[in-house]
Amino acid sequence: MTRRRWIATAVVGALAAGGLIATVALAGDDAPVTPTPTVASSPAPTPEPDAARAAACRVDYAIRDEWPGGFTVDVTVHNLADPLDGWTLAWRFTGDERVENLWEAQLDEAASSGPDVVVRNVAHNAALGASDWVTFGFTGTGVPGLPTDFRTQ
Repeated sequence: MTRRRWIATAVVGALAAGGLIATVALAGDDAPVTPTPTVASSPAPTPEPDAARAAACRVDYAIRDEWPGGFTVDVTVHNLADPLDGWTLAWRFTGDERVENLWEAQLDEAASSGPDVVVRNVAHNAALGASDWVTFGFTGTGVPGLPTDFRTQ
């Protein structure tokens, strides 16, 4: 069995129209991951510096292990801005992946559907100060891929 280890890093920031955009840089095995700056293609005006800072996070999504029909992932959310009292992270799987067992976060089943996943903090890790981070993990089913469309809410 071949074991792959992939890491995706997404930098998530606010757009003036209220949407969020993520840039993902990928690395295989132990290669370094370097986030790539994002340029919005929307006609919306550029956000004020304070507004962009208030919603900025970096997400590291690492596939740690893989086996036939399943995988394990570690996700770290780095707060790059103002303190948060509660956090939500959403993403879209690219294939038939599904979250099975989640730890250090909770799956928002009402907001998750098909390939779209929404995860929220648990009580003990809701507060994220400026420059703090939180890590959660899950096992999943399917063939692991790197998700797209990371969003914080």
